Amino acid sequence: MYLTYFDDTGGTGQNYSDPQQRVQGICSVSIDEAIWRSVEQDCRSVVAKRFPNETGEYLISGSFELHAGDIYQGTRAFRGMGFSERLEVLLDIASVIVRHRLPIAGIYIEKARAPSIIDLYSQKAMPSVAIDDVLLTRLYLDLNLIASRSAGSKHAILIGDRASIPPKSIDRWIRHFNFMVAVPPIDPFSGRQLTHILGSLQFEDSHRSFGIQLADAAAYLIRRRISHPDKPNPATEHLFKGLDIQLEQVETDGMWRAYGGWGLDGIQESGGRAAP
Repeated sequence: MYLTYFDDTGGTGQNYSDPQQRVQGICSVSIDEAIWRSVEQDCRSVVAKRFPNETGEYLISGSFELHAGDIYQGTRAFRGMGFSERLEVLLDIASVIVRHRLPIAGIYIEKARAPSIIDLYSQKAMPSVAIDDVLLTRLYLDLNLIASRSAGSKHAILIGDRASIPPKSIDRWIRHFNFMVAVPPIDPFSGRQLTHILGSLQFEDSHRSFGIQLADAAAYLIRRRISHPDKPNPATEHLFKGLDIQLEQVETDGMWRAYGGWGLDGIQESGGRAAP
């Protein structure tokens, strides 16, 4: 079974014109339950390398987190740390994902297109009220699309960050997810019957979950590749090369699809195009 952790990046509510956050996305990192303890130990080693006092109780106290935005911007626990060292922390996190070949799936949107995409999904998939709903729905469909094209696909539990999502949204998402799980999943755009792999949707505190922290880092690094292709950094390059991450823009809705580590040559439906 996979534990499929996901987190969002670049969210600014209904402000779709923020020049500093032009792209919003959601990304998942899937961890086979057989290697979960090994992945956790590697994450603890990343923490111990620069924060030796945080390796014991921080998952219990919730006092520390490997948060990609804080690392890159030098805020919270990473305040005062030099930029080059912070990039090394991001590289260490990316290396955990690559070392264990943790499969990644992500969906990203240029916010200027958000209103039209929300309207499109309201007609075809669900009565969306926010771009978050659209991103989660598309991630669910893409994970099933990946499963339908992968040999030996596994059942998965999808786990998200409780702290970053309003309680009403959590309740709405769980209701919607239960509906999708009860009905054999069909991609609303291709009409293709998809292999069902996701059995439940759960939420945890990201401070207590290395899985969510890995998903946060992957989401952040991929978003930077899309929004700042002219500003590469070692962590992003290592993640993309190590997992052979592919970026495709789906012409049916204009969103960016990112995936890697699944052993697939491509998952796009007809009409998609690869990113430059």
